Formats: sequence, structure tokens, C-alpha cells
Amino acid sequence: MTTSAASGQRAGERFLEAERRLWVDHAGREPGTQLIELPTLRSRVRLFEFGEGATLLFLHGGPSAASCWAPLVGRLTGFRCVLIERPGCGLSESAQARMSVREHGAALLADVLAALPAPPIAVVANSFGSFLSLAHELSHPGVVPRYLHFGCPAPSPGSRVPPSFVPSMIPGLNAVLRRLSTWTADSSLRNFTVMGHDRDAMSRPALASFLRWYTALMTLTPTRANDQRLFGRIRPRDALRPDQLAVADVPMHFFWGRDDTFGGERAARRLTSLIAGSELQMIDGGHLPWLDDPAAAAEFVRRVLDGR
Repeated sequence: MTTSAASGQRAGERFLEAERRLWVDHAGREPGTQLIELPTLRSRVRLFEFGEGATLLFLHGGPSAASCWAPLVGRLTGFRCVLIERPGCGLSESAQARMSVREHGAALLADVLAALPAPPIAVVANSFGSFLSLAHELSHPGVVPRYLHFGCPAPSPGSRVPPSFVPSMIPGLNAVLRRLSTWTADSSLRNFTVMGHDRDAMSRPALASFLRWYTALMTLTPTRANDQRLFGRIRPRDALRPDQLAVADVPMHFFWGRDDTFGGERAARRLTSLIAGSELQMIDGGHLPWLDDPAAAAEFVRRVLDGR
């Protein structure tokens, strides 16, 4: 084994240990994991499974990975939670197929749905994951029976990129910035405060293993670089137009933090006004609102899926 290969193996092992601690802290045990093929995107990605019951399919935002959902999934008894780790994130392989970002989203969910033994009763998504799931819905209407969106879908009508995140989305510049900066635990904490989360709340002991895992994700895997390259490929043609969202004919439910810096309550009400029959629940929180109030987030999921 070469020196670089050995170093990469050690980094992967350290990341997996941080991931294990996150799941044990928030869910009591680790999920089952397997690799699945995404033939359209030409990638192998990790799929996590936790719990038993009707299937929920989770799609994370970025730069992040499947285990960001652990604080919520640990509270969702009675469901089989299936979490996809997007290509290039965590320990999933990068996609080899080249296509528009919007086509990437449609292909991603289509490939994942085809690989599942049982169809999900809902897709649960956040941020860029919500954008990709909406892209899939517009290309494959009605295949998914219901969507639950956590936080502002980014990008979407009414959303914006926080100014301090803009340089990281510029091709070429993002690579320079990564070489000139060192990611630390404080970088992780600062990243979440930029997204609208309260610094003291994110520093509470309950989220300590989450922040350690996120720091490991940013420093021990290529997630950050891979997602920044993907974000840098977003073009005007990828935009979700209001007239397209207006004809979406599947139940959509939004759980949204008022302090979400990608779009607060005004953006939330604008987006949901475009989608007939959509539901909106606002809470005090940021871009990943289940971190601010995991109990309320879990109750939101149960209420929606119970039809209450």
C-alpha cells in the first residue's frame, strides 16, 4: 500500500468513527449500510437503513452527508428510514456522468428509487437535496407520493445565497480558498451560524458529536470540494421556475426556520404560495431546522404522515 493510500485509509477510518459516535449518541446504535449502483450517474453510493415500518427516503443538502439526519432519524420510531449519501459526499463515489445540475437531481432520485425493494411513502429532503427532489418531481411527476422539505430549498424562487458563501461557489476561486484555509471545529460552528443557527444552541452538549462528525466530514473526506464543484455548475437553465412549480400536483410539506439565511419566512410564504395545497410550519431556527428542535421536527413528520 502506498503512503497516500494508507493515509486515505486512516482518514476514512477516523471519519467512520466520528460517524459511529454521532449515530450512537442520537439513535442508540449505528444504521445498516450498503453500496448501491446509480447507473445513470455512473456512481456507487452509500445507502443507510434505520428502523422498521413504512419507508421514508432522506436526501441531504450540501456540503453534507447522509448522517446529518441522525438527530431526526433517532426520534422517528415506526419508520424504515433510508438515507442516500449523494455522489461525492461522505464516502460515496463521485458521479462520472456529465449532465446539467437539474438533470443530475432527476437522475439521482430515479436511480435510487429503482434500487429500493419497496417504494417510499415520502421523500424527506433539505436545502440542495430539496432542490434536487423538486427537479425529479418536475421530470417524473407523481412517482413520489409526498415530499417533506426541511429548510429553504436552495436554489428556489425567493431563495438567496448568504454573501459569505458566494466565493465558495465560484469555480476556481473555491479551490484557492480551500488551499489557503484550514477547516477546524470552530469553522463548523461558524458555518452553521452563517446558516441562521444560534451559536450557543449549536454549542450545547447534545450537538457535540454532530459538530465533531461535521468537522470530520469537511477535513477527512472530499465532500466539500466535490459539492462546491457541483454548485459551481448551476446555470440559469437549472432554475425551478414559478410556472413549473405551480403545476406540481403532489403533496408538499415544509418545516422551515425563521432565521434561515437562504430564505426566511418571506421566502417560505412565497414558495409555498406557488405550490397548490402545500403546507408550511415555521419554527425558530436556521437552515437545518431539525437541529434546532428535533422533537418538533419528528412530530411534524408523524403528523404529516398520519394525516393529522
